[in-house]
Amino acid sequence: MRTFIAIDLDQEIKKVLSRLIEELDEMDKEHKKIRWIKKEGMHLTLKFLGDIGNEKISQIKKALKNISEKFEPFVLKLKGTGTFPPRSKNPRVIWIGIEEEETLKALQYQIEAELEKLSFPRER
Repeated sequence: MRTFIAIDLDQEIKKVLSRLIEELDEMDKEHKKIRWIKKEGMHLTLKFLGDIGNEKISQIKKALKNISEKFEPFVLKLKGTGTFPPRSKNPRVIWIGIEEEETLKALQYQIEAELEKLSFPRER
């Protein structure tokens, strides 16, 4: 099962991103080569785990539950855009950056530390 850990985005952010997608889609009217994600699927990926077996899922859920209990809700502010691969004529992903946020950094650090114990390598 292809898996990643993500934060669901606030509805207001999803509205802003949906408007941006509408504007970009209007610019690509002729080709319609871009496949946009639906508003319900918009998220902030914290860690990509790749293909994992069902046996690891319960361990990951337990670790994430323990981590989430240590954190209060926090605010994210959008900042910048880019593509993946970078500077590609045919990008596979268009991303929106966020302003640096200490709580988010602490959350990501905790996730990395706990998942490393479950044999997932740390992100570089």
